[in-house]
Amino acid sequence: MTRISEILKEAQDRLDTAWVGFEQAKLGPTHLKGGFRNVAIFGRMVIFCTNNLRGKVEGFEEWDTDAKRRYFDNDVSKTMTDARNQFEKQASNPIFSCTHIKSFGPQDRAKLPRPANAIGFFIGDRLGGSGWMLRMENGDELPFYIDLPPEIGEVKTVLPHAGKTLDLMETAETYLRSLQCYLDELRAFVGERTK
Repeated sequence: MTRISEILKEAQDRLDTAWVGFEQAKLGPTHLKGGFRNVAIFGRMVIFCTNNLRGKVEGFEEWDTDAKRRYFDNDVSKTMTDARNQFEKQASNPIFSCTHIKSFGPQDRAKLPRPANAIGFFIGDRLGGSGWMLRMENGDELPFYIDLPPEIGEVKTVLPHAGKTLDLMETAETYLRSLQCYLDELRAFVGERTK
C-alpha cells in the first residue's frame, strides 16, 4: 500500500468512527454526549488526516482549498468545529436542549409509570432527556429516561452558533455527509493524478 493510499484509508477509517458515534448518539440521552463527541472529534480528524497529502499529489493544495470552501465554508461545519473545540480544547459541553411543553399537569404526570425510588420528574435536561430522577440506596441521584409522550411536549437537542441554534442530529448528519462527499471527490482527484 502506498503512503497516499494509506492516508486515504486512514481518513475513511476516521469518518467511519464518526458515523459510529452518530449511531451511538441516536440511542438516547445516556449515549448522546459520547456519541456526538466522536462525531465532532473524529470528523475533524478526517481533515487533519487528508492534510498529509500536501506535497504528495500534484495540484492537491489548489484542489483542497477549493473543496474545503465548497464543503466546509458554512454554518454546519463551523458549528461542528466549534463543538470539537469545546470538547477538546475547553473541556466543556456544547450541547443544549430546547423544550416545548404542550400540556403537563398532575393528570399528565399520573399517566407516566413512576419507579419506586423516584424523587421527582424532569423534562428536557441538557441532553434533551426527560424522565424520573431516582435516589439510589447509596444516596446517589441518577436520571431514569423515558420517551416523553408527544401530547405532553417535545425536547430537541441543539448546538449554539452565531446567535442561533441548530438541531444537533441534523447538523451532525449533514456534516458527516459533507465529509463523505469530500473524501469521495478527493479519491477521484487522487486517482486521476496517480494513474
